Amino acid sequence: MSSSDLSRYVLAISAAGAMLAGCGGSQPPIGAPGAIRQGLAIPTHTAHGKSWMLPEAKSEDLIYVTNGCGGVCVLTYPQGSLVGSLAVAGAGSVCADRNGNVFVTVADLSNASILEYRHGGMKPIETLSDAPNVPQGCSVDPTTGNLAVANFIGTGWGYDHGNVAIYTGAKGNGMDIHQPNIYWYYFCAYDDAGDLLVDGRSVSSGDEFAELPPGSSQLEYVSINDDLGFPGPVGWDGAHFVIGMGGHRDNLVYRVELSGSTGTIVGKTRLTGRRYRRSYYYTFWIQGHTIVVPYSTNGHHYGDDRLGLFNYPKGGEATEVIGSYNGNVAVSLPRRH
Repeated sequence: MSSSDLSRYVLAISAAGAMLAGCGGSQPPIGAPGAIRQGLAIPTHTAHGKSWMLPEAKSEDLIYVTNGCGGVCVLTYPQGSLVGSLAVAGAGSVCADRNGNVFVTVADLSNASILEYRHGGMKPIETLSDAPNVPQGCSVDPTTGNLAVANFIGTGWGYDHGNVAIYTGAKGNGMDIHQPNIYWYYFCAYDDAGDLLVDGRSVSSGDEFAELPPGSSQLEYVSINDDLGFPGPVGWDGAHFVIGMGGHRDNLVYRVELSGSTGTIVGKTRLTGRRYRRSYYYTFWIQGHTIVVPYSTNGHHYGDDRLGLFNYPKGGEATEVIGSYNGNVAVSLPRRH
């Protein structure tokens, strides 16, 4: 990637945000296979840059999806009814913790940050500075509450290599760490034991991976036993890390088992009949036996946006299709006492 390409990409992240703006147990049935559920019309006050939320959202399972509604659309899970929106200019990615708190990265070159919201809340309860970085994906450690943010690049001294910022307890200032084999950072995910898997890209090759073991402050290089092409989203399904759809096989997600510095693909899930939009920053979310995937039926082109709910790990056709939404996604469950 040349410096001019990099400049265009960074500007594209910012422009897209300005224009458009972990796993549970069993879930109830989500409808007949392939059923399309169109999103509700967005209320007019969303266009004026105001967040809104229906009162019942606080007690419902929710999908948060970026790139719409003036920042982040909030939908019921798995029904897909619009129940709120968060007015976040430059909203990048989104992730949720086990208490239902939701984190939204803001890919703003002048004021990069991470906003934390309570489940179903309209106003940030915490704002973390990520400057001078450009944030991409995020994940929350279920064992410590630490927040990890994959930063595509740092901009403090011009376009510089990226990093992973770790916010202890999702508070204060992030500790930036990087791995020499990775220059641009894209996505990250914690497992249930607090192990973090990160992916990105080196200057001269494709997908690269690193692991941050629990309690460590050093990213360790991980070699995957297959060429996955361009960096894709990373997730956790309760048993394996899951790597998805960044490269040429964009209707597949891969289950990966880590052992030392080696990652072995132990299973694949094929999402048939759908074209996932290959993208630098669109994530999926695994919730029990369902994987929520943003895609476009036009493949790599914009238009005909959808959220698809697929059986996991079986795959196949979507069991539910929610229309007119496409962006990074996270499922947030209300805290149950």
